[in-house]
This record gives sequence, structure tokens and C-alpha cells, in this order.
Amino acid sequence: MDDVQWQSKLHAACWGGSNLELSDDYMTKILIDANVVGWEPQPFKIRKCYHEIWNEGSARVWRGRQELLKDKEIRQFRIQVTRGSLIVWGHPGVGKSTFLYFALVKALRDNQPAIWVDALEWTVFDSAGVTFIDLAKTSRAAVALTLQNLSPETLILVDATEPPLALQKTKGFIVQATSPKRGRWSEWAKQKGAFFVTMPPWTEEEIDHVIALRLSFNPKLDQPNDFCYSPKEIFEILGPSPRECFDTATREKVNSGNPRVDFNDYLDIQALKGGIRDSPTPMALLRGGAMDDRITGFHRLFHIDVDPSQQLVDRDPHYRLTLPTRFLRDTFYEMIAECNISRQYLLLRDFCPAPQLAGLIYKTLVISIFKTTTTQLSCIPNKSTSIFLHLPFNSSPVPYELLTKFVPQPNTMYVPEVGQPSYDAFVLFPPTPISQSTNLSKLHGLILKVTIAKSHTVINAAVRDLVKDVERKKKYKGSKIEWRYIFVVPNEALGKRLTSAAVVASGVSWGAGTMRRTIDVGYLVVDAKDGKTDSLGEFMESAEEGEIDVEECDAQNQNPADFITRYHSDNPPTVRELRAWLKVHGFKQSGGKTELLQRIGAWLQLQSGELDVEADDDAMEVA
Repeated sequence: MDDVQWQSKLHAACWGGSNLELSDDYMTKILIDANVVGWEPQPFKIRKCYHEIWNEGSARVWRGRQELLKDKEIRQFRIQVTRGSLIVWGHPGVGKSTFLYFALVKALRDNQPAIWVDALEWTVFDSAGVTFIDLAKTSRAAVALTLQNLSPETLILVDATEPPLALQKTKGFIVQATSPKRGRWSEWAKQKGAFFVTMPPWTEEEIDHVIALRLSFNPKLDQPNDFCYSPKEIFEILGPSPRECFDTATREKVNSGNPRVDFNDYLDIQALKGGIRDSPTPMALLRGGAMDDRITGFHRLFHIDVDPSQQLVDRDPHYRLTLPTRFLRDTFYEMIAECNISRQYLLLRDFCPAPQLAGLIYKTLVISIFKTTTTQLSCIPNKSTSIFLHLPFNSSPVPYELLTKFVPQPNTMYVPEVGQPSYDAFVLFPPTPISQSTNLSKLHGLILKVTIAKSHTVINAAVRDLVKDVERKKKYKGSKIEWRYIFVVPNEALGKRLTSAAVVASGVSWGAGTMRRTIDVGYLVVDAKDGKTDSLGEFMESAEEGEIDVEECDAQNQNPADFITRYHSDNPPTVRELRAWLKVHGFKQSGGKTELLQRIGAWLQLQSGELDVEADDDAMEVA
């Protein structure tokens, strides 16, 4: 079937067919039957945002323009009849090109003329049928004649590249689906008075829907195996890009499923590290505007999200760049951690307009300060007296992992192995500096949450498990550890706000009756100031409004004993269920189902007191 036939078949199937339901199944049959060139046979997913973009864009831009065109008394607007267009943009692979197919079918069903623009050929769809303009074989005069007779109602659909100049000068309405590269739209958008609409990232529900559609289309697609990540695993690791989720090349496992190794080349980690380490204005383009000069892998790490208040605008698009998954956030965190402390200050200042990213940099900077700076800091608990921290602390060379025989040492900062949602580090130290006292009968234990956000979720089960794990070590069975949960913040106002929230003002608690235990909550101000710049604490006011939540995670409330019971049943726990529970409680999440279940079994033993947690203390000393 050649190129001519798909356009003709599509026109015959869709023109004036608005009485038929526009569904995923309808679009799949239309496009598969039409054998759209360049498409592999696969189901078509109509995203909810496609309808929203069509309806809102039509109502506010295209339809409104047509109504004005009908009013012959509005001469000023008729003079500017060539103005008006819509630019659909967003993260690479989010479905912008697919939207053009949706728009084409939508237009044909409504008897609306359209032009489909390819690099070497334009296809004109109208009531007479289909007309092909082969640019290599058609004279300029013939092209000009066709365009001269173009109706103002004509929809001109352009993928990626800048619309040809000849089409820019017509009365048709241009819809361009494009990447964030400014060079593809900046000049012509000004001339045509373009509106911009940002396509939102995919949701987990949409990915699940596509997986189901693909399986109904071909039961052999996306089968789990030891050689490829599943689409859902890619979604959870690399983020909400369907292009990556369903690309078999992206999904290949090269190191037995270790994402850090498997996706090192794909993300081009070395190039990203170089940009963060060496750029004089690191990530300045995060604030908006051109993205032409982004380093390789930029859009595989950072994802474009929609600013709801700016989704449809008549000027350069505004957007937010996010790190949508734990893996991407950890990857970014590790890059920042490799920078020296002066560079971290510079990065924090540059990233201030992006709260999520600034928060990760601030966390890295705080830990660097705790490890390298000689100073004294004051910790302000809600109920007890102030505590003075004498920095620097030692730094553990390895992450702290629960349910092991690893023994934490006094005056040493420990960071959990995974991105624990409720705490970022903890440290034990005596009431007097370690140089003055080696008495471990009484210790302070600070569980630190580094944050610039005005909202935060405290999962008390994770706090409880850390406390229990440390106190059961032989080294500390004779010690009285006075634990506190401390928010490390850039300014006093944020610290007071967080610690005064009703759900934590009285402390973080667990247990019931005589077994109930509560630890005090407080804050510690670490201003982002290196002596060479003004205080950055005042700039850390851009995080979203909100309140503190406690125990707002479904996975926390699941009974882990049920996982063990279900293992040999008809409804065994899924790897995803097990990892979700382990993540909430701060445990390592890697490994297969058997290893995950063993880890949960060890946790149950820890709660019952049956787990042997004694160790050779001398072997665990950290210099």
C-alpha cells in the first residue's frame, strides 16, 4: 500500500463521520486500516487532554476567530485575517505528534478542510477529496494558486519543524506540535499571534490503559522477562514518557536489572555531571524560554510539567521542570553531592525558582556542611531545651541500612540507602562534645528531615523502625537515647511553621496504651550562606503552601504478615506491593520477590524481639 492510499482512505472513512463515537477503538481501526506510513501497528490512545486542547483551543482561539471573520464590520480584524495559530508543545515523547492525528480525524469528521504537512509533500483534505502537493514536482505558481484559494477555516497541521513560509502567509489556522526548541517556533509565532498550549505528562492510569490496549491488540506485547524492564517499571524509574515506556531499546536490561548501570548511558550521566559542575550559569534555562542548548540527556532527567495557570497562553510558554521519580531525584542528588561546597551554594542560588530541585540541592548542601564545616548550630525542640551541635560530624562511608548488624557510631552522620520520605539522615552524639566525653549512658539522637517545603508528610512508622533498630544494638542497650525529629530549614519562619503544625506539635508518636511512645519535634536553621553571598534563606519562600500530614500512606497500613501468608496462595503479593511497603518503612527495595519477602520477615522478627542484631562493635567503627 503506497503513500497515496492512506490519505484517501482516511478521508473516505472520516469526512462527515461525526455521528460515530470518537473512541480509542475507532481511532485504532481508522489508522490501522489506513496503514498510516511510519506507524507500527499499535492501538491509539486518545488522551483526555487531547479533547481539552481541541475544545479550549478551538473555543478561545480558532472558533472565536471564525466568528470574528463572519462579522464584516470588524474591518481591523479582517485586515489581520492571516493572524492566529496554536503551538502544542511539551516534554519529548509526551504525545504531541499523536495529537495531530487526532486533530486531523477530528477536523475531517466535522467537514473542516485541513492540510497535513510533511517535509516533501503536503496533503490537502477538503470536500472534494484529497489533493497532493509534491514540492519537488509542483511549480511554485501551482502551489501559490492552491494556497491563494485556501479557506480561512483550513486547519494546517505541522509536526516538529517550523511551518513553511508559504503556509505562514495563508489564511489557514496553523497547529504546530513541537519540541521545546525555541528555533522551531519563535519567529513565526510572533508573526501569526500564536497561542501556546503545554501538553501535560502522562498519568499512571493512562500508562495502565495503554498496557491493556496493547495486550488486547497483541497478547505477546510487554510480557515480563529477565531481559527487559516492563513499561510500568520504566514509568516508575524514568518517568511518565510513553515513548520510553514502550521502547524496547530503552527497556533492555544490561546489568541484571540494576537501573543505575542500565540507564547510565541512556541518561548520559557524564555529560549531565559536566554541565552541572562546569556551567557558569548552571541550569539558568530552568526559568523558562529557549531550550536549544540543553546538554545531551537533559530531557531524560528533567521532565516538563504544566503550570496550570499557564496551560494556554498568548506568549512564550511557561512551564515547570521536575524530577518525577525517586530514581531521577536520587540521580540528581548524587550529581550535586559530587560538587564541592562552593559549587553547591552557587547551584542553590541558581535553582531557587525551581522548589523541587532547590530542595534536593539544599539537602545536599546541608549534609556537606554537617560533614565539613567547623561551627556550632542550635537545635530548637518544641518541648525540651535547646541542643547545641558541634560540627563537623564524621561521615559514614556507606549508607545505613535497617535490619543489618551494622552499628551506628556516635558523632557520625548516617544517610539511609534509599530516598526515605520521612527522614534524610540521623546522628547520635553525647550532651557534651565527643572530645570531652566518651560516656554513652546518655545520648541525643536526631532524626533529620532537610526541607524547604511548607508541606511535608511524616510517616511515623519509618521513624519508629529506625529508633527500634538502633536501640536494639548491643552497643546501646545500656544507653538512654533522647530522640528528636528535627526539620532542617533555611530560615526560622519555616521552622516555626512546620513544628507548630497540629499533627506534630505534640511530637511524633507510635504504639498504644503503656507502649505508646512520643519523641519531640523541633527545627534547626542552616542558612545557605557561605560568607561571600547574601543569605539565601529569605529566597526559600517559593515552595507550595500546605500542611504537614502524618500516616497518609496506604502501603504503611498494610499488614506485612499478610504478605508472608499470601506467598503460596492464589493471590500472592506483587513485587510492586512489597517494594511500596519497604519504601514507606525505609528499607532497601532492590532484589526479587523472595529477597523482598525475606526482608519483610526480618522486620517482623525485629518487632517481636526475635531478630539477632548484636554485632562486633569494634569492627563497625567509622573513622
